[in-house]
Amino acid sequence: MTKKAFTLYEVIIVIVITGILAAGTYVFLEQMFKRSLKAEFITDKTLETQAAIDQIAHLLRHRIPSSVIGYDNAGNFDAIDQIAVQRPVLEWIGEAVEIKKMGGYSGFIDLERSDVNHLYSPDWNATVAGTYNVGPGTVAVVFAGSFDQSAVTGSFNNAFGWHGNAANAVYRLNNINVVNTANGTDANITLTDANPKDIYAKYSLVDTAYTVARGADLNQTVFDANCNGVNSADLRDFDTTLFLFYNYWPWMGDTFCADSASGANRRGDATVLLEQAQGFFAEHDGQNIILRLQAGGRMGGDDHNMTITKTKAVF
Repeated sequence: MTKKAFTLYEVIIVIVITGILAAGTYVFLEQMFKRSLKAEFITDKTLETQAAIDQIAHLLRHRIPSSVIGYDNAGNFDAIDQIAVQRPVLEWIGEAVEIKKMGGYSGFIDLERSDVNHLYSPDWNATVAGTYNVGPGTVAVVFAGSFDQSAVTGSFNNAFGWHGNAANAVYRLNNINVVNTANGTDANITLTDANPKDIYAKYSLVDTAYTVARGADLNQTVFDANCNGVNSADLRDFDTTLFLFYNYWPWMGDTFCADSASGANRRGDATVLLEQAQGFFAEHDGQNIILRLQAGGRMGGDDHNMTITKTKAVF
């Protein structure tokens, strides 16, 4: 009995077919791998970019409306609704929102019981107010104006203390005396500064300014020398990192810690909002601010850059 074997021709055919199938399988698996990396990259970048723009928007919602400016590393700034040239750094003064949310202060003044140096403010939470550190002028009052815009009289440049200018629209506090009355708990707010020209029935306590900027629009040497909270050596790329700066008080003669152009006192902390930020833009639209943030980078396993863009309106 004989057993028939494969011929050389049949073996070659099998090898060729196997090679073709293997090559096709490799290409298919490679494409699947790239698609998986792309999906993961897009998901991660989308979440990171959304989280960053949401954080900026949250802080901007509690802004003093007319305090928002655009700034550049040459020392120039304009109110956001007056910007005619590129100002890549966004700054604003923020309300002391934590104490307000806890019922610490009402934000309203009884004008009949107040004068130019002493503001009578009803409905304070004595416990919260008693534990809130006013500090040497780091907490201040800004009055609301028409349509709840912050009241600015005279030069805008000298309204909020930006970059060494005067702060004529911000009134520092000497002390806050919380008193129990028959109708509840109220407060007498004593101002440190000169008499306000205008007192409105609505006010905000402010306790810090904020800055959002990419590293490309800053000086890294100044950043490293003055900013707390972030070591630039730990970043993948300083220029494409989007930073948030806080804990500084323009009405006290301060500027943010990475400011290389202003003659004001550099102070405060920095934190990273987003790495690989390709662009950050803010524009004024009526009473709203429109934010746009672009993030991206080179996707692993591919030679192409990917970009994610998020837009958000802040009312």
